[in-house]
Amino acid sequence: MAWTDKEKELVAVGASVAVGCRPCTDYHFNKVRETGATDDEIRQAMAIGIRVRNSATNIIRAFAYSHVDAEIDIPAAQDAIENSRIGVMVSIGAAFAVNSTADLEKHLTTAKAMGITDTEVKAVAKLALMIKGVGSSHVEKMVGIEKKD
Repeated sequence: MAWTDKEKELVAVGASVAVGCRPCTDYHFNKVRETGATDDEIRQAMAIGIRVRNSATNIIRAFAYSHVDAEIDIPAAQDAIENSRIGVMVSIGAAFAVNSTADLEKHLTTAKAMGITDTEVKAVAKLALMIKGVGSSHVEKMVGIEKKD
């Protein structure tokens, strides 16, 4: 099943929020509105991006502190598993954008069970990779790093 422009932009909103790129978030908020997405759909994509980002932070925090045998208080995990096709696609994009392999594995398993194709997953990953790259380029420019051609 081909994904719609609205689905693509909802994924882009979730990935932009997750990766923390304000220019990307602004751009994709404007684009998703052009597709006819409702405020509730946009809020859901934002919430998924934030949940996945927070989950990734908690996972790496626990992992890092385990290296120094530190006891830390990790907030209870929020269930970031979505039960809708677009929710899972947004979750995959957000997890990919923040490099959360643990979250990505969970969401890929859910996608497979829901019948989301490998082609769709790759399209989501490519979009998230592009957003991640654009986000990086903004901060690189702030410190005067330009990519060599």
